[in-house]
Amino acid sequence: MKVKPLNELKGNTLEVGYSEQDVDQVNGRFSFNNTVKRTTPSSVKGTVSFICPILTDPYLIESTRQNLEGKDTTDNEADSEIFALNTEPLTSLFNTIFFETTGGSNFLRFAETDTALFPIRRPFQITSGAPYNGTYTPVSVTVVGTDLLVEVAETVVPGNAYAVFVYAVRKLLRVAYDSVTGIPEQDTIFNIEDLTPARLTETQRRLIDSIFSDPALLGKKITFDSGDKNTDLTTTRNGVTITERADYVIGSNILFKSWLIEVQIRMNEDAVDILEANPNQCVSFDWLGDRYEGFIYKAEASANDSREQALTLIASPLTDLTNLITDNG
Repeated sequence: MKVKPLNELKGNTLEVGYSEQDVDQVNGRFSFNNTVKRTTPSSVKGTVSFICPILTDPYLIESTRQNLEGKDTTDNEADSEIFALNTEPLTSLFNTIFFETTGGSNFLRFAETDTALFPIRRPFQITSGAPYNGTYTPVSVTVVGTDLLVEVAETVVPGNAYAVFVYAVRKLLRVAYDSVTGIPEQDTIFNIEDLTPARLTETQRRLIDSIFSDPALLGKKITFDSGDKNTDLTTTRNGVTITERADYVIGSNILFKSWLIEVQIRMNEDAVDILEANPNQCVSFDWLGDRYEGFIYKAEASANDSREQALTLIASPLTDLTNLITDNG
């Protein structure tokens, strides 16, 4: 049996976040959902990358929305990008709203002030309001006093009625932090919670700690190096402060140990079938009176071959490797 480091996963640079994007907006310099790089204590040269292909930066999203407003979306290069919004849970609302129309026009007036009820170009239905039942497509929404004036693409008939609406509402998640620094729009900004590079790093903590699970690295820092744009964002809520520029300390709550166990074993036909059916399961074996276990990294096994065959495992967190001779080659 031989044990050696799983260096293919390691690197002396850790990058987390999103690909760099140009933001065509005055406040684009405050863009914070980009790439952040840190220097790891590993001696292995290379980059450990956690770059999300989906874009979440609010400044980029708002710039794109403003540039596309009233345009054919086929004339913008952002059409090929995928954006994500962090929202509050989907809420289904039932409401009875009094509305009135002007004959021959394209306007409906609702006794409501929440513009989120009528997203532009998203059709809605009126039911229980005959003869006005139908599907309407908002073109513009304006608050007029205590009412909403909704311009629709369709021509409406004159009159007024009560109509029952059933609609689903998703509002942007805007967390009320105790303090926010590093950006100007502290009350209206979105896509901070769960999505900033620091938060993505924390989400991947167990995987990152596993990659650098050398006993000599435990407790050492992965230090902040640089960011594509704004890395000054800091939030505090309920006594918990998250800083995008903060260093990262390697912990011990791991998914696996970054060591490979190479062993020659004999496997019967049942063992080969089990490995093929469940390639991600944990495998264990005994060697010199001790038990070792790990996850299959590579297997060279044949049910028709009775000779010893090669099996390479990624060591599980429960496997004690301290008494083994390691090959650092």
